[in-house]
Amino acid sequence: MRFYLGDINHLVRLQKKSAQPVRQAGFTITEVLLASSMMVIVISVAGDAVINLLRSNYRANAGAEIENNLNRTLEFVSDEVRRARIIADKEADIVTTQVPTGARAVLAFQIPNPNNPGQTLPNQIVYYTKGPENSLTGPRVLWRYGPDLDANGNYNINSWQHSPVTDRLAAAASNPNCPTGFTRIPANPADVDDFYACVRNGGRQVILNANAEVNLTTGDTDKDKVNYSVSTRVSPRATD
Repeated sequence: MRFYLGDINHLVRLQKKSAQPVRQAGFTITEVLLASSMMVIVISVAGDAVINLLRSNYRANAGAEIENNLNRTLEFVSDEVRRARIIADKEADIVTTQVPTGARAVLAFQIPNPNNPGQTLPNQIVYYTKGPENSLTGPRVLWRYGPDLDANGNYNINSWQHSPVTDRLAAAASNPNCPTGFTRIPANPADVDDFYACVRNGGRQVILNANAEVNLTTGDTDKDKVNYSVSTRVSPRATD
């Protein structure tokens, strides 16, 4: 009997012990909400840092691209100017019959006849700017009207074409004045913006000025625009 009662008492003690609530490790709702809030803050800060880094890299790449394109453009135009024999030293001397309506002539010159260097070709090579079309990017595009060039840079004077040279030309020049003894083309200050030339009287030297711009976003915000300006002087090898 005592033995039996002892077993019962032991079972009762086990039941009481098992009836006590078991405390499990975990987080309260407050702790979870606090952790979530901190995680959101961390992600937001990290996200902003990544976005700023990507934007910085994008700006650097875009800047390098337009700088390279504009430098190559001026190298190409400069090379043609060096071949020139007669350079129009004022806007009125440019033959505009091949300049499209709404375009602005910025430079014109005549080159020696490759087949007879003692003669000058009667037609002018003309550079002009106009708005974008097709896949070209504005606000302005530099075009060239002149004889085709082969892979070696030789002229085909039997084939004259209108060809785009570079796009993304933009923004009015901050100081479009030319040095003393030079005439600006275009002559009207209101027409001077993305690409213009300063031609020394008599056409003995040309200063080429260009400005390019690329917008990193579709918005028209200055912080997302990259600009690059360049200027160079070039003299023809021989002039009349």
